[in-house]
Amino acid sequence: MKAMIFSDLITMKNAFVQTVVMMLIVGVFIMISTQSAIVGVAAISMGMSCMYFYSIAAYDEMNNWEQFRLTLPIKRHQVAYGRYASIAIVALLNFLLAIIIGFAFTGVAEMLVGSIEVPEKMLLTNTDPLYVVASGGVSLLIMLIAAAIGLPLIMRFGMTKGIRIVPVIIIMILAIGMVFVDGTPIMETVETALFNTSAVAILWTVGIVVSITLYIASAALAAKLYEGRNL
Repeated sequence: MKAMIFSDLITMKNAFVQTVVMMLIVGVFIMISTQSAIVGVAAISMGMSCMYFYSIAAYDEMNNWEQFRLTLPIKRHQVAYGRYASIAIVALLNFLLAIIIGFAFTGVAEMLVGSIEVPEKMLLTNTDPLYVVASGGVSLLIMLIAAAIGLPLIMRFGMTKGIRIVPVIIIMILAIGMVFVDGTPIMETVETALFNTSAVAILWTVGIVVSITLYIASAALAAKLYEGRNL
């Protein structure tokens, strides 16, 4: 599995540097336009992780790399678990990088006070650090859930076919979820909890446990599906 992780990271090394630069520009633009580091951190964390997710899957079908990889001393289940591990590692690094960029942005804005007119919401002193971290954390959890839904399909059918099915599955899950949530106090409870300090910790704990559990279960499913796939 370690070989697969290094293979993914080395394959995406050059593209990842380009992605970081591009998302840095986009993120700063979003922070300036929204006058908030919180929105920019969420966008950077989610954007870089999504681009890695789709790019590394697309590389499998380029120049028959996926078929060649299976000739190496690496088993199919190691390929699947390695792919999940590399995505989780990159998503976590993107989360940390997004937070650093967010605080750097507010710090620069603080230093520019007096030189130019800076909106108060952009200042470090007026930005709650917990909200900055939370915005990146929400993007991280959403990314893990999205990967948990999409990766088994991509591992079973390939990037070209699998990516066509992923949106349908996500829409169905959202539709079914809305049916169950509609008319219940679930959303109001969650909204109230977001503004309750003691409840936020519980909400985050549940979110992290559910996301990680779903991700691990998805990895086991993807490994089974990939072992039965004809290449």
